Formats: sequence, C-alpha cells, structure tokens
Amino acid sequence: WRDLLIYWLIADVVAAILYFAPLYLQQDIGLSLTAVGGLLLGGQILAFPMTLIAGKVANRIGQLKAIRWSLLVWAASIFGLVLAENIYHLIPVIVLLSFVLGSTQSLMRAHFGSRVHEMGSGESFGFFAIAQKSASIVSPALVLVTTLIFDGFQVAFFVLAILLCLAFFVSKYLPHPEKDVSAPTEA
Repeated sequence: WRDLLIYWLIADVVAAILYFAPLYLQQDIGLSLTAVGGLLLGGQILAFPMTLIAGKVANRIGQLKAIRWSLLVWAASIFGLVLAENIYHLIPVIVLLSFVLGSTQSLMRAHFGSRVHEMGSGESFGFFAIAQKSASIVSPALVLVTTLIFDGFQVAFFVLAILLCLAFFVSKYLPHPEKDVSAPTEA
C-alpha cells in the first residue's frame, strides 16, 4: 500500500499541473488562447522523443533513479511556471516539462509492473489504476481550494511543488525493481 500511496501522490501532482496549467497561463500570465495552445502543442510534440530518451536513461541508471530525477524536473518546472512573467520565460519551462511529461507515468508503470507478482497482477494493476484515476478528483479539489483561498494559481502551484518534494523524499521507500519481491523470503 505504501507504494501505491507514493504513486498516487506523484500522479496527483502531475494531473493537477496538466489540468490547470492552461488556465494559469491564461489568467495569471495573460497569454492568449492561441499562445497557450501553441506552447502546449509544442510540449506534447517534444514529449514523445523525450519519453523515449527517458526510457533509455532509465535503462542506464535504473527506474527508481529516473523517477526521482523526473520529480526534480517537475518541481523545477513548477517553480519556473510560478516565476514566469511572459511567454519567453515559459518556453524553457515547457521544454523542461517535455522531458517528463510522458516519461514520469511510463516510468512509474514500468517500475510497478516489474514488481507485481503474476498471481496478483490483476488485483495489483486494479489498485494502481485506482491510485492513478483518483488523481482526477483530489488534485482539482486541492487546486480549487488553494486558488479560492489565495485568489490565484501561483500559491496552488507552490503547494504542488511542495507535494512533489514530498514525493521525491518518500520515493526512496519504493523498492528497487532489480530485487525479486515476488520470491518468498526465508525466515
């Protein structure tokens, strides 16, 4: 369950950023809908090759280290979003986000999949899906409450950055997939 909680925390923050970045870019930064669409499209186009590169990096340094590095990139990107004042400040942030946009979730799925025992795989992946999908409820509520209290998205994104830092620190408790966790242990 601890592992699912960590995956949920990461998925929750990533979902909130993806859901609310366009509104933030329009309302707080003042970008036009066309500029927001262009930035997001550019980020999505870059995300595909960057996800492939992240997979190669994970094969080299390990899935867990790659997940932790992606969390640091997410946190740095959030701080970049909060500090951005115009589109020129946002372009490097979008490029940075493209490195982790698809790779974070694929790395978490790969890490989880490498640890699931065959006999319990259906149940385990069901719980993983619930952890991922519940982010669609919890993260919007968190951002909504924070935005209403502080009248803007900047504080909400700062709270998300704090949650990412928390996820980074607790991710050290994720087991290494190289260890066979499905094998019975001897007493």
